[in-house]
Amino acid sequence: MPPTPAGRYHRIERLVFRGGGFLSAATFEFDPNLNCVIGGRGTGKTTVVEALRYALDRMPDPARARERHRLTDKLLESNLASGTVRVEVVTRDGARYAIERSHGDPPVVTDGQGKPVQFAIGRDVVFGVDVYSQNEIEGIAVDPFAQLQLLDKSISQQLAPIQDGIRESSRRLQENAADLARDGQAVSDLKEELEELPDVLERLRQLAPRGTDERTERLRGEHESKTQREHEVRLLEGLERFHTLSPRLLQVALEQVKRELELALKLCPSSSPNADVLAAARSEAEEVLRAVEPALRTGMAAAEAGRRRLAQHKDALAGRQAAQEKLYRDTLETLEEDKARTRERVRLEERKAALLGRQALLEQHTQRLASATAEREALRQRLSELRDQRHALRSRVAADLTARLTPMIRIRVEPFGNVEDYAALLRAAFKGSGIRYATLVDRIIERLPPAELAALVRADDVRALERQLDLDPERAARLIALLKEPELLGPLETVELHDRPIFELKDGTEYKPSSALSTGQKCTAILPVLLLESERPLVVDQPEDNLDNAFVYDTIVRSIHAVRDRRQLIFVTHNPNIPVLGNADRVFVLQSTGRAATVQTGTVDQVRPDVERILEGGSEAFRLRMARYGY
Repeated sequence: MPPTPAGRYHRIERLVFRGGGFLSAATFEFDPNLNCVIGGRGTGKTTVVEALRYALDRMPDPARARERHRLTDKLLESNLASGTVRVEVVTRDGARYAIERSHGDPPVVTDGQGKPVQFAIGRDVVFGVDVYSQNEIEGIAVDPFAQLQLLDKSISQQLAPIQDGIRESSRRLQENAADLARDGQAVSDLKEELEELPDVLERLRQLAPRGTDERTERLRGEHESKTQREHEVRLLEGLERFHTLSPRLLQVALEQVKRELELALKLCPSSSPNADVLAAARSEAEEVLRAVEPALRTGMAAAEAGRRRLAQHKDALAGRQAAQEKLYRDTLETLEEDKARTRERVRLEERKAALLGRQALLEQHTQRLASATAEREALRQRLSELRDQRHALRSRVAADLTARLTPMIRIRVEPFGNVEDYAALLRAAFKGSGIRYATLVDRIIERLPPAELAALVRADDVRALERQLDLDPERAARLIALLKEPELLGPLETVELHDRPIFELKDGTEYKPSSALSTGQKCTAILPVLLLESERPLVVDQPEDNLDNAFVYDTIVRSIHAVRDRRQLIFVTHNPNIPVLGNADRVFVLQSTGRAATVQTGTVDQVRPDVERILEGGSEAFRLRMARYGY
C-alpha cells in the first residue's frame, strides 16, 4: 500500500440535491481535505452520506447485509422523493465526471464535457471511494467477510483479474461437473446395456447357417450388409453431433479468447511513463482478436452449412438402405426354410448391430469422460493457484498495515479460515434429507476440506468417509448418495473457503484477537485501518461511535492530521474533537425548518457558534465544564 503522492488522489467536489425531498435544492461544495457535517437530530446528516453512497453505486450488499440495504433504500426513497442526486468527482489523474441518479434508476455518468461514458462507477476502476454508514464500522468489527473487503480495497486493481479468473474457473468447474455426471451416467448405462452383447453373439453363433454352398455365402453376405448398414447410420449420427456441437464449441472458444484479452487489459495502468510500449502491445493483441474472430465465425457458419447438407445425405442413405433392407428380408424368406429360426436370427442381428453401435458410443463417452476428468484436474489446479495468489496479495497488505499501525494493532490473514459458505452449502444440502446434521456439518468442516469431500463422494469411497467422519456404513453411504447429485457436487467442488483476517489489539502487554474484544475495542482495532492514507475519499457517518473521547483525540484526530493533505475526508459527527481539533477545512451545518433542511457552510472558525451550540451544548455548558475541570 504505497503512499499517495500529494495532490494525486480522488476527490468528491460537489453533492447536489434536485427536485423533491427533505434536502431539496441543497448543495454541498466539499473541500479536498477535511469536511465535517454537523446538525441536530432529524436534520438530514445521514441522508448526505447515503446519497453519496447511492449515487456512487456503493449500496450495501443485499446478499450479506440485507437489512442494512433495505433500510438505506427506504431512507433514500423517502428523502429523494421524485428528485435526483448529483455527485461531481475528480479522479487522481484530473479527469472530471458527474454522476446523476434518481431513486430506483441506475446511475448516469457523464464526463467533463457532459457526454455519457460507458463505465460502471461502482467498480472502482476509474474512481474509488470508501463509504461507511452509521454503525457500519461496528459491523465490520464483527464480520470477517467485511474485514476481508476492507483489506481488498487497497489492492482492488491487482485483485480484479485474479477474482475474475476465480469466478471463470469456478463457472467452468460447475459446467465440468455437469459434463462428468452426464458422461459418467452414460458410461454406466451403456456398460450395463452391453452386458447383453456376449449372449447375443453366442446365440447368433448357434443359429449360424452351416456349410459353404452358394446360398449360405449369400446369406452371410446379407447379414454382413445388415451390420454395415447399422454402422453407416451410426456414422451419420456421429457426424450430426459433430456439426451440431462445432458451432457451440467455437462460440465458447471465441468468448474465452475475448475474456482472456479483457482480463489482460484490466491490468493495464491508467497512466504510465511507458504508455507507448503498452499501447503497441495492446494494439497487437487486439489485432490478433480481429484476425481470430472472423475465422471462428467462418467455422461456425461452415459447420451449420454442413449440418444442413448432412440432412440431405441422411435422406439419401435412408432411401438406399430401405431398398437394401427389403432385399435382405426377401433373401432370408427365400433361403431359410425355418421361419421361426429366420425371424429370431433377424432379431438377433438387429440387436447385435444396435449393441455394436452402443459400443462405439461407449468409447466416445469414455473418451469424453477421460477428457473432462483431465480438464477438471487442470481447472482445480488453476483455481488453487489463483486463490494462492490472492492470499499472497492479502498477506502483503496485512504485513504493510501491521508495520504502519505497530505497536497498537497487528493483522494477519489465515488462508481459507472462513468456512461460512461451506457450512451454508452443507446445511442446505442436508435440510429435509432425514440426515441428522446439526453436529455432522461441524465435523465435516473440521476434518474435510470441500475438494477432499467431493473427491470421496465422486469415488463412492464409503469406507474412507466412515473413517474420516466416524460414521456407520449406512449413514456414510446415504451421505455420498445425497452429495453425489450434480446440483450439489459441482458447487461442493467450487465453494469458497474465504481467507480470514485476524485483527489483534494490544491490551496491556498482550495482543488480543478481535473475537475476544469488547465492541469498543473491536472498533478501535478497525478504525485506524480506515483512516490510513489512500487515494480514495473516506466518507463516514459518526466515526466516533463506540469510542471514548481519549481515543477520538489520540487516534482519529492524529490520523486526520497525518493524512489530511493527501486524502479527502468527509465525516458526519457529533464529536467536537473531530472538526475543532482536526481543524476542519469545511463544516456544513444542517438545520431543519420542519419540512426541509437548510445548509450553512464555512470553516470551523466561521461557524464556531453553531459548532459550540450543537456539539458542545452551548457556550455556557462549555464554560461550566471548564470551571469544573479547573481551567
